[in-house]
Amino acid sequence: MTAINRVPRTRGALSGALLVVLGLWAALAPFVGPSADFGYTPGGDTWIWTDGRGVFSVLPGAVTVVGALLLVVSASRVIAAFGAGLAVVAGAWLVVGPTLSPLWNGPGIGTPLGSGDRQIAEQLTFFTGAGVLIVYLAAMALGRLAVVGVRETNLAERHAEAAQAHRDRDLQRDDLHRDDLHRDDVPEPTRPMEPVRDTEPFRDTEPEPGPHDEYNGRPDASVPQGRYALDRPVHADQKVAGARNTRPDI
Repeated sequence: MTAINRVPRTRGALSGALLVVLGLWAALAPFVGPSADFGYTPGGDTWIWTDGRGVFSVLPGAVTVVGALLLVVSASRVIAAFGAGLAVVAGAWLVVGPTLSPLWNGPGIGTPLGSGDRQIAEQLTFFTGAGVLIVYLAAMALGRLAVVGVRETNLAERHAEAAQAHRDRDLQRDDLHRDDLHRDDVPEPTRPMEPVRDTEPFRDTEPEPGPHDEYNGRPDASVPQGRYALDRPVHADQKVAGARNTRPDI
């Protein structure tokens, strides 16, 4: 429903309430009036159904009630106008239907129970008068619905602003949701690994074994070094089998 199509329910409330009362009267009065010797035949007993009462009284009265209810409860300008239009058609049928009934071989409204002035009163009360009032009230409601007043304009502007604000909030929420999804899909940047720095210089070759190293080429602290080293030259007369060089350096 567009904002300009909205209408306050008070716009047709009074006319709708009066139309409900008139529709109920038009539909039920022909069944109750004969008990007071006021109405149309068959008389004497109440609630006697005839085709004439159904076509010329109950049908237009029911249509009037339905149109009046649409006029009262609807907040749509189109639906309320449709209800008022139904009431106009129903009221026109109350006026024209009994007048045209003698022109075909269909059911009639019956014979008036009174005479003279009472017949005029019965015709106005049950058909012509009720129909004219229904048409007048429904046409007045249609005229009020056809005019877009200042109140409806302000109401339409407020509804348009509220709808625009709602759309803006939806767009902002969608943008935030899309940004969250994008951040979830992008992997976090990783820091490059730094090379491990050795605290000691790297040696490409094994240390050369020292002299008289008896343990896998490593120098032995128990071997005398320097002055008392075992690699000093030994005289020939001192070379004894199995003897070690114990001569001090002179």
